[in-house]
Amino acid sequence: MLKNIHFLYQKLELSDYKNFFSIETDFFLYLSDYASIQFINAYLIVSDWFGTSQRSGVWTFYEATEINRIQNAISFLSSLNENTLSDMLEKGIHDYQNPIYSENYDYPDEWIDESEEIDNWISEHEDWLWNWLYTFLLSNKNPILNLAEKK
Repeated sequence: MLKNIHFLYQKLELSDYKNFFSIETDFFLYLSDYASIQFINAYLIVSDWFGTSQRSGVWTFYEATEINRIQNAISFLSSLNENTLSDMLEKGIHDYQNPIYSENYDYPDEWIDESEEIDNWISEHEDWLWNWLYTFLLSNKNPILNLAEKK
C-alpha cells in the first residue's frame, strides 16, 4: 500500500488539477483508512460532499453522513480560514435522521431549498473545488506519506 500512495502522488504531481478527477477516487479510497484523522476527514468530507452533489444531489450526502464527521471537517476548514467552504458545508446540516422525517423522507421545504442552493454553489464552483482538493493533497503530501509509512 505504501508503494501505491507514492505512485498516486507521482501521478498527481505530473497532472494538472483539471485532470485530477481521473485519480481522485484512488486517493479517496486510500485515505478512507485514515478517516479518524481530522485533516484526512476534512478532505474526505469535502470530496464526498462535492461528488454526491454531482451524482444525486447534496441532500443525500447530509442524509447519509454522520453529523459529527461533518462538524469535525467544518471545524478544521474554519481553522484554515476556508470560511466560504465551511459555511456552505455547514448550511445543509439538519436532523435528517429524525423519525418524523426519516420514515417518509418528508423533509421541510426549507431543507430542500437549501440543498438546491448548495448544489448550485457547488456547480458554480466545480473548477475551484477540483483545484482545492488537488492542492489539499499536494499541501499535505508529507503528512499523508508519513501516515502510510507508519501503517
